[in-house]
Amino acid sequence: MALALGAGVVGVVAAPATATDSNHAAYWQTLEGESCEKPSFSTENSAVNPYTLPEPDDGWEWSKVVIKAGSSSAGELVNGSYVYDSGLAAGATFVHPVKDSISHVIVCQVPSDEPEQPPVDPEGCVLVAWKMPGWVNSTTPTWPQAYFTHVGTDTCEPSELSKLDDQLLETCDAYYQVDLYDVSATTTSLLNGKVLTGPGQPAEDFPSPSGWNLTYKLVKSPDCLDEDAAASVVVTPASCGVAGTAEFTIVNATWNSAAATTAGTHERTATANDGHTFPGGETTKTVSYTIEAALTTNQPPCAPPAPTFTDSVCIGGTGDDTTGTFTLAALDGITYTAKIGSASYVTVAAGVAHEVPSPDGTTEVTIKAYRGSTLVGEWSHSFSEPNEECYTEVTPIEPAISQAVCTGTPGEVSTAGYTLTAVTGVNYFVKVNGGSWTAATTGSLQVLSPGDEFEIKAVGDWAAGYYITTPGETAKFYGPYTIADPDCGVEIVVGDPVFWSDLCDEINGGVLEQSFEVVAVDHVTYSVSVNGADSTPIAAGIHSAAPGDYVVVTAHPEDGYVLSGTTSWDHAFQTDGFCPPTLGLVTPTVVAQQMTCDADGSYTLGNEEGTPDAILWSVDGGATFTGGGTFTVSTPGAVTITAMPADGAGFAGEDELPYTWNLAFEQPSVCGDLPTLALTGGTIATGSLGLAATMFFAGGLLMFARRRPVTQP
Repeated sequence: MALALGAGVVGVVAAPATATDSNHAAYWQTLEGESCEKPSFSTENSAVNPYTLPEPDDGWEWSKVVIKAGSSSAGELVNGSYVYDSGLAAGATFVHPVKDSISHVIVCQVPSDEPEQPPVDPEGCVLVAWKMPGWVNSTTPTWPQAYFTHVGTDTCEPSELSKLDDQLLETCDAYYQVDLYDVSATTTSLLNGKVLTGPGQPAEDFPSPSGWNLTYKLVKSPDCLDEDAAASVVVTPASCGVAGTAEFTIVNATWNSAAATTAGTHERTATANDGHTFPGGETTKTVSYTIEAALTTNQPPCAPPAPTFTDSVCIGGTGDDTTGTFTLAALDGITYTAKIGSASYVTVAAGVAHEVPSPDGTTEVTIKAYRGSTLVGEWSHSFSEPNEECYTEVTPIEPAISQAVCTGTPGEVSTAGYTLTAVTGVNYFVKVNGGSWTAATTGSLQVLSPGDEFEIKAVGDWAAGYYITTPGETAKFYGPYTIADPDCGVEIVVGDPVFWSDLCDEINGGVLEQSFEVVAVDHVTYSVSVNGADSTPIAAGIHSAAPGDYVVVTAHPEDGYVLSGTTSWDHAFQTDGFCPPTLGLVTPTVVAQQMTCDADGSYTLGNEEGTPDAILWSVDGGATFTGGGTFTVSTPGAVTITAMPADGAGFAGEDELPYTWNLAFEQPSVCGDLPTLALTGGTIATGSLGLAATMFFAGGLLMFARRRPVTQP
């Protein structure tokens, strides 16, 4: 199986064939040059506190991590051990895949391909520690040995052999040979090889003299102990007539003394058995415990505490009072009876409040408590109504009103409002502009706005036992008051700031020109609304208006100023038809010539008054044009001509517009016949065969446009 833990996917490697020494680090040294250690680590919850792999030794790399959680029948390797051989980067975390706990951890490392070589003083020697696979005795090395570490020494004296002892003894279940070598090529080659398979294999370069405890020695680190010893105590509390007890539990350890069983606080110490320690590596553990003396049968909790009696009290501000009550403690095995007044004893429940009315002023209550049939408590209490009136008369103080007045600065009004004086037992409320009553503040001016209307209400604090003294009243009202709204602005007379005009421009053909003027006045601004749209600000000066516009101009004073007189003006401007014609009355003429055997027909459009631009002509419903002229007709057929007066002109007479002529052009059937012109329709039409037909239209009043002002009605 495989697990993803920390650095990546890890796998299981096979363990040795037997589990005889699987708790010891050396048991797991199965690879060439491999060195295993047993760090001090255990946990009851590896999901929260997994084992975290540290950095390997210099020049080494991790080869396996063994997680042990005790013996198991779940199929784990070697008595509950679970082995990982990949994902072994420093910082990776590991748990036991079957159990929550971890009893101990064994980690193994092998020399890396390029171990760091610390500097060596060529004047001294090189002290090298080799890790052995097992231990026989202090003079018998075991093989093969794997390079562990080395340091340079200042001398080659035997005393240098102890230079690595502190580092080697930091671990447990590890065995080392320590050699002192000369600084030489042989020693460098030996260190790079990283493995000794036997004495002088490969070659070793010892300084002279050489021998045990001169140039080499063996070091055995402390044995690793399982942190699976435990010692604990569970105390049973005392009960009625029975003292408390203590129950002790011990695992892989031995108590140093017999347990104390008398009432009081005691200590008991345990020592871990050989090969075991308590969590944290401690070999002893002391537990403290307290045995309670038997509980006295007539004292709580064997007997109940006294009932809780709550006497009648005044209900503030009402002159009334509450009803007295008693409450009984709920305890296992305890029952109660009660005699209220002259009634007989009855069973009453615990844990609830029982009311005791006192209509005659005083009621006596007797309560008895029983454990089984044994009386364990008896109490009596007299309930009575209050002997004094349940309220205190109190008189509120009328509010002080601060009115708004002009300060002398244009538009500025003084701060206004009311001030309430605090009176013990009085609560004030205020209602502004017909709103809801809200709690009012005392002791400082409460600011209101000019024009605000308000009332003040004073109410006795019933909950505290106070009552308004006014006979028959539960509250006293003040007001209503109105904050003055003085006109503190400086008066400005706008007069007639707006002037209007409707002008007909005779020079430009009777075009309507319209405008209005806003006169500048200090501290006054203006806005305009055109044809009912929202008002927009405008500056003082002359502003144009379109024909038919309805304009409303309004003056606005700056803060601190007020306007006198008219402040808004409106005007409806004339439409385009307001201006009379400027080109006068004209008479359109149409003269037609019938087609002949040797010539085309024609028609001529003209104006008797000689003002060609005053007439708009149209032929057969086509686009209008001015100027008239003669037009040739080469194909027989009908031609319809219309005439309308141009802007600024008019036709004499009262005939309906437009004027219309219907002309019929025909090819002579026999050449030599007199030419014939057929004219049909027309408002007024004249003509004769062989002659041009001329039509005159006259009538109405000849008008001459003039430029004149039109004032506002």
